[in-house]
Amino acid sequence: MVTMDVPTSTPVDQEDLSLVLAAAELIDLLKVRVVGLESRHIVPGPHGVPAEHFLEQAAATLQLTEPYELIGDWLWRRDRALARSYTEALETDKLAAWQRPAGHRFRRREFTLIDSPARREAAERWAAADHVLVALAEAVGIKRDDRPSSANVVDSSVATVLSALGGTLVRLKSAQREEHHRQGKFDDGWGLLE
Repeated sequence: MVTMDVPTSTPVDQEDLSLVLAAAELIDLLKVRVVGLESRHIVPGPHGVPAEHFLEQAAATLQLTEPYELIGDWLWRRDRALARSYTEALETDKLAAWQRPAGHRFRRREFTLIDSPARREAAERWAAADHVLVALAEAVGIKRDDRPSSANVVDSSVATVLSALGGTLVRLKSAQREEHHRQGKFDDGWGLLE
């Protein structure tokens, strides 16, 4: 909701957002003690998974037997289309809809959030500079004017997830550059054949 409500100078990369959403899921699973961390590995926690669709899906993908999985490895394989799944859920849950901007009958419809308690809660957390939310938003390039430092995250487990997220985003950018370079070489080769 923050990525849709807070203006940005550049569009949010959907693969970046998918990684950030996976990190948010892991933070939620840590909060309800479904999992814990040992060093940078995800280990089983004492509680069961709450009845929430995305957290159930996330928990189902965890490897909770030895050897335990590194946070970054799990974030990497969680789901590259996770952002699209969340967007579809917003529409299904009637929290967002395709609408034309007010007073612009002929402009293309845009996917916009509908006023709801969930949207107001997200806006309140953003306005209150919730450190975890701010750190996750910063990871996809959304900055606050007053920019509280993500270093203010007190919970060491959350800080560990955020650190792993940073490394995984770097890994993603490297993979995207490599794919772009490979595609450029393919296009060049194809052009020579024509």
